[in-house]
Amino acid sequence: MIKNMIFTEESKQDMKITVYFEIRNAELYGGINSIGYSEAGYTIKDNIDKIDLSEKSITKFLDKEIEKMAELLSVQIDDVSVISKEEYEEKSTD
Repeated sequence: MIKNMIFTEESKQDMKITVYFEIRNAELYGGINSIGYSEAGYTIKDNIDKIDLSEKSITKFLDKEIEKMAELLSVQIDDVSVISKEEYEEKSTD
């Protein structure tokens, strides 16, 4: 289940990791009771064969990403959720 919360694209040279978020109550999206969507992407260029994609590692990574997004948008950590790529595409195009 946790591996569905990140989207990865891999080639011989690099790996791209994208995380999708649902954010509530952020001023950027209209303030209290608002819902907005965002994504964060990273491209890893070296040592992709050493990337740890275990559930424990992904969970730790996602927890840090949630903290960073909450701080960036000045909301509580509980106001940020990681969602799947499919959910992001469905809800962000409404």
